[in-house]
Amino acid sequence: MENRPPSPICAGVFNRTGLKFIRNEAGISNLTTFHCIYPVNNLFNRINIDLLFAYLLTDTAQQIFNDNRREYGDGLKKFEPNDLNNALMLDLSILDKNTEKYIIKLFNEYRKSVLENNTDRRKIDEINEIFRKKYEN
Repeated sequence: MENRPPSPICAGVFNRTGLKFIRNEAGISNLTTFHCIYPVNNLFNRINIDLLFAYLLTDTAQQIFNDNRREYGDGLKKFEPNDLNNALMLDLSILDKNTEKYIIKLFNEYRKSVLENNTDRRKIDEINEIFRKKYEN
């Protein structure tokens, strides 16, 4: 096993339905079926990790990441570490504080619904819509 600290976010290597991100709240060391995501301090030093994770759950992020993947038989998709490293993403630092707080509030409501086995995907859809409106050209 590699000797490195647990990452705050993990990403699945293989999938058929879309890239899966896991918020590693328990600080568990991951297996090789996941890639570790360590936000770089000089790039994300101002970005709340829950804001970043909320973004990663959106369709907007999925569409952007899908430009950097490999596909195998029967629709099996694979993401290599450099596929993730080289993927584009929205500049979350341009969000105003009120929008950032609202997104985190929605994310926390979504998280609570998941923990209660009553997943409310509408919260993620609302976050996606906020990003779509803020960043559309």
